[in-house]
Amino acid sequence: RGVLAAATPSLRLGVVRDVRARQWRDALPAAVRAKPESIQQWRDEEAARRERLSFVRRHAEAFAANRSPWPFDTEQGRRDVTEFAKAVFKIGDEPRKPRLTPEELNEFRRTLELGNKEGVWAWHGLLVYELAREHPYLPEPADPKLMYTDVTDLPQAFVTAFPKKLPSARLRLQTGKWPEFQLELQREVALFPKLAPTAPPFGPAKVSEFREPARAFVTDRVLPALTKDEARELARLEGKWPDYPQRLVQLAQKHDLSIPGVMLPGSPKKWEATYRTAREVR
Repeated sequence: RGVLAAATPSLRLGVVRDVRARQWRDALPAAVRAKPESIQQWRDEEAARRERLSFVRRHAEAFAANRSPWPFDTEQGRRDVTEFAKAVFKIGDEPRKPRLTPEELNEFRRTLELGNKEGVWAWHGLLVYELAREHPYLPEPADPKLMYTDVTDLPQAFVTAFPKKLPSARLRLQTGKWPEFQLELQREVALFPKLAPTAPPFGPAKVSEFREPARAFVTDRVLPALTKDEARELARLEGKWPDYPQRLVQLAQKHDLSIPGVMLPGSPKKWEATYRTAREVR
C-alpha cells in the first residue's frame, strides 16, 4: 500500500528501501536487535564494501592494464599527495599526534606501501580522498604558537579560569591534535560564558592571519574568483572561527581551487570525478 500510494518513482523506491530495511532488521536474532549501534556499524561497513566494489567496476580497465589513476600517474603527483597527507594528517610529526585513528593510520601505510612497491595506487588514492573528507583541515595560523594542542599551550589566565570539570575527557582525547583540540575547546567554552573574557583566539579568522603559502594563494587566487555575493558572505564571517576558514575552503572547492597545505593538491573537481563514491552522489 505504501508503494502504491507514493506519488513519484523516487518516493516509491524510498518506500521499498524502508520496507526491505525493516524486513532485514526483523529477521535478525532478538539479541542482535537489542544492539542498534552494532546494527548500524554493520550496515555502514557493508555500505563501504559496496562502494569500494563500485569504485573497482568504474576503474576496471585501468586496474586490468595496471594503470595508475590521476594524480598518481606522475611522479610529481605521487610526491605532492604523499607530502600533503603526511603534513595534514600529522604522520610522523612529533610532538603532535596523528589525526588519524590507529586503523586509518595502518591502512594509510599499507596502501602507500602497495603503491611504492607494486605500483598499485588506486587504493591509496581512494583512501586519501576519504580521509581528507573525514578529517578536514583548516588554514594554519601564521604564528605557530597559536596552534594550541594542549592545555599547557593556553594562556595562564584562561587555564586558571577553567571550571574544575575542565578539561573534559573529550578535550583530553583531542590533546596533541590541531585543529581538533581548538574546535573542541571552543565548544566547551561556549558552555561556560564566564570563560569568554579570558579565552584566547581560537584560530585564524581572516586571511592576514593565515600561514603562507595559504595566505598568498587565497589573496591572489581564491578571493578574486568569488562572486560579489560570495565575497559579501565571506566578509560577514570575518573574525569568526571556524566559520570563516570553513566557508573559505568550501568556496575554493566550488571554484575548483586547492588551497595549498589545506586541501588535496590538484583540481577538487578532478578528485571528485575520480574517487567520489555512490554514497556521495546520492
